[in-house]
Amino acid sequence: MAYISAACANARASFKSSCSNADADADRLPAAILSGAGLPVLAIGLVLLAFLPANATTFDIVWRMALCGLGFGFFQAPNNRSMLSSAPMERSGAASGMLATARLTGQTAGATLAAICFRFARQTETVGLAVAAVLAGVAAIASVARLLHPHGAKPSRSQPVATAP
Repeated sequence: MAYISAACANARASFKSSCSNADADADRLPAAILSGAGLPVLAIGLVLLAFLPANATTFDIVWRMALCGLGFGFFQAPNNRSMLSSAPMERSGAASGMLATARLTGQTAGATLAAICFRFARQTETVGLAVAAVLAGVAAIASVARLLHPHGAKPSRSQPVATAP
């Protein structure tokens, strides 16, 4: 239990540190670049955790979890900032609520996938971490794809744009 506590504490510290750095870099770099760089780091950390040897030391666990925390921190801070700053000021409460809803939906989906892995997979830890790594890789591709359309999809000229009341 002490091993897990030390590893979690180190991952949290790495996450907080990378959030501060990513938030400062968000002024200079697009969120798609920071998020697109952080998610592959998270995916690599998850793959390294998935194939952790059975006789792993505390250090082996800690540095892999720190790598995950670093990658997630570089994803989350600029992504949240981008989502909240893209909404008009008068809709900031709704944007914040939407962010919280998306976060909770992701946590619920993750817990559901973990439960499915525990029920049906033989090597549950490896399968669960591998699925998480694949999803982080897909999210990295989606994040970098934002660079292709930095202002979102534009409506075609034939369709009128509806305005909010």
